[in-house]
Amino acid sequence: MKKQMIELRPFEWKDAKELYEMLREQEVHQYLDMVLNTYQNYEEWLQKIEWLEILGEAYHRCVWNEEEKLIGEIYLINMDQENRRAEMGTWIGRNYWGKGYNRLIKERVLSEAFTRLYLETILLFMQKENQRSIRSLQRLPYITKPLNEQYQDLIKYKEYKLGKTIELLIVKKEDFFSSSSFA
Repeated sequence: MKKQMIELRPFEWKDAKELYEMLREQEVHQYLDMVLNTYQNYEEWLQKIEWLEILGEAYHRCVWNEEEKLIGEIYLINMDQENRRAEMGTWIGRNYWGKGYNRLIKERVLSEAFTRLYLETILLFMQKENQRSIRSLQRLPYITKPLNEQYQDLIKYKEYKLGKTIELLIVKKEDFFSSSSFA
């Protein structure tokens, strides 16, 4: 099997249409926390994220594979410097599923989040129906479930907003760097 490699690049508007075409696939966007009825909705979302990144409240990167193909996006949103946490969202085009990219992407951004952005906790909210993604994340040695009610208000808010049941997984800085991948 060919070794998968990725490159993270800042978002550029010239890539927006290609990203949107991948996102339009039902299997890709059905579990995302975005309204994607039109390209204009996606542009508005991108403008918001771009502005939040300027303000230091978001981190957004496009993902390119070893063949120089654009394959998806990853972002940190709701960055809270006081509590040293952020929410992570990732999506990959359907043609690139099951090839090991998701782990590579997450690990690259988690390392950046914990070292350069000085975050301590990353929250991963997923719709309970998205069992494929939940199972994939639970296999990673540094992913845990919250042990107490600390995030219940956030979960309830997300459930209210989406009208769906939400699963929360977290990554703590110390768990990430002490896992076998990074020890």
